[in-house]
Amino acid sequence: MQGSFCQSCGAPNAPGSQFCAYCGHPIAPAASPLPTGGGATPPSPAGGGYPTPYYPPSGPGPRRSSRLLIVAVVVIVIVIIAAGLAIVFLLSSSSFPVQVDQINIYSPDNVCGMNSTFTAFTGFNSTTGANETFQFPMPNYNSSTCTIQHVSTNTTGFSVPEAQVPFMIQGGSYGWMNITIVSPNSSFSGTLYLELQ
Repeated sequence: MQGSFCQSCGAPNAPGSQFCAYCGHPIAPAASPLPTGGGATPPSPAGGGYPTPYYPPSGPGPRRSSRLLIVAVVVIVIVIIAAGLAIVFLLSSSSFPVQVDQINIYSPDNVCGMNSTFTAFTGFNSTTGANETFQFPMPNYNSSTCTIQHVSTNTTGFSVPEAQVPFMIQGGSYGWMNITIVSPNSSFSGTLYLELQ
């Protein structure tokens, strides 16, 4: 007695089987045989073999693809934000505070009648790399001896690119100096020492 074929996977099964022994799909009862003698012969499966089973297409479905696209967009946005924050940090890293509590000015060569005595002034607040121009008084100013050629500093990081003497004379031996100081490229807190030469 011939068994029946599974309509789902095409596998042969024993006669009378209600479910496929391979895929578990219900098996339809076999059709009644055609009467012999002059009846039409039922068509055989294509190629003489079992029916070709159906296999669903492989690969991610549309829902999975959309999720992957959303994840990729989120990652790109995070990378852009992180790069922007890094650029902002690098641009702002040159603005660290410079706190000068006191400026000590002296002249070992008696320039402007200052001798080698320290003349202390109130400092200034600045930022790294900034130019600050200010005036300070010279109580022993002497126009005949005040020939400043150079101003230097032994405080690391500062530079003095410009000095003008006198900036203003108020009478007698009292004058003012106009000076520009460039702050260092890193944060600083302390006393600035300037030497007139």
